[in-house]
Amino acid sequence: MCRHPLALALALGYLALIGVATQSAYGTEPCDVSWNIALELQGQGDYQGAANAYAAILAQCPNSQRALVMQSATSLEAGADPASTLANLDAAFQVDGFNYWAEVGLFYKVRACREAGCFNDANDALAILHARFPVSFSLARAEALDGGKGQGGGTRGSRIVQSGRSGRESSLEDEQTASELLDDAVHDDSINDTSRLAAIQDVIDSYAGTKAALRARDAKAHMLVRLDRQAEAITEFEDLLFELGEQAAASQIAESAKTRLAALYHDAGLLENAYDAFIALRDTSSNPRVRSNAALQAAGVYFETQQGVSWSGDTFDYETVRRLCNDVLALGIASDEEVARAKLMHLESHLWDKNPQQCLIEAESFIGEYREADMTPEIITARLFAGESQQILGGHEDAMRHYRWIIDNTGGEEPWEGIQTLARTHYRIFDALRRSHAHPADVRDAAQAVLTQFPGTKYADLVANAAEQGFWNP
Repeated sequence: MCRHPLALALALGYLALIGVATQSAYGTEPCDVSWNIALELQGQGDYQGAANAYAAILAQCPNSQRALVMQSATSLEAGADPASTLANLDAAFQVDGFNYWAEVGLFYKVRACREAGCFNDANDALAILHARFPVSFSLARAEALDGGKGQGGGTRGSRIVQSGRSGRESSLEDEQTASELLDDAVHDDSINDTSRLAAIQDVIDSYAGTKAALRARDAKAHMLVRLDRQAEAITEFEDLLFELGEQAAASQIAESAKTRLAALYHDAGLLENAYDAFIALRDTSSNPRVRSNAALQAAGVYFETQQGVSWSGDTFDYETVRRLCNDVLALGIASDEEVARAKLMHLESHLWDKNPQQCLIEAESFIGEYREADMTPEIITARLFAGESQQILGGHEDAMRHYRWIIDNTGGEEPWEGIQTLARTHYRIFDALRRSHAHPADVRDAAQAVLTQFPGTKYADLVANAAEQGFWNP
């Protein structure tokens, strides 16, 4: 299977994206604080003391989503005016509206609004909770508040998620028990992987129809990925998405599963499946961060498919690659690294599209833009494409400047894991010297550098073939 160099580098970011989407309840906070006092007071039932402790944390870390949510939660437990907690909860959603603490915060917003008599606002929060976290224990708790009904009737969020294997509705007690068993299975470090999988499967089988059973299937699928059992993981994610159904199409758990499944398709060489999965995420996700990254991944996967077309001599379509890269830039939410990689794919596409002049223009612009940034691998990549464009246009000396810069700034190590940038650069040096009719000794030295430093690579084969055809004298 062909691998596009930049797409392979992007593939290294798949797990990072999924880690953001599925972060644990006790993930890294944006500042270094101790939670022990607040947690101890909370465990003792001193909710006012805990609320004060969380307020102290907020004084140090005003953007801590966890502290914003828990300060509101403990204030409610302490009997504070419900309306006074809503500002902190709304601030928490602004930090990130799609992760665990947003899920917990939405439950407390439903509760606070109901206790304040704001039933329409409670129903709106419940609807968001149902849309984003349809299989969460927080939703089960929210639905259990007064039967899941606001003043004047039920809500869109009051429907219980049903498993495809069971028609029964789960009780809050079922959800509580199943959630505790799942938490034990996932976090008990004393059991081995076989026992952990068995415990997770027991939750799936024994509590079919609960939200916890669907979360267990998600946990099982991710564990199979970690155990390098990709084929089983693909099946598990596909089953999970089937059971979630359309009502959870844009939810956090579905988007995490779809992102992981797209990556698995890519790793299995199922490029069309991977591309379709990323495009679906780009088009349907309510999370701008997910849409942006999905567009970037789709561009990388589509680039790979077009390389195969280009090599076969058929008509290719790099305009779609550029359009997907432009989608990333237009959304305006990508990280600096993701923006840089979108720009790199955009400019490289011109090289494959037989437009080296445009590739050179964009590459030189990229180099100037990121000259002061801490993005050496990205600049190396841009310089490689700039050098190759110069070489195609006949500017061998200008190409050599870029190649020499790359050699001087890599420290002898590949800038991208799994990509032969150095071997390719050394081969380009040999090729530029040969084509510019440099001194035979210089050509020979460059050829020997490829043969001795990168034996067994396609670039060493190219150098050997050039010798057989008489293009240089060993």
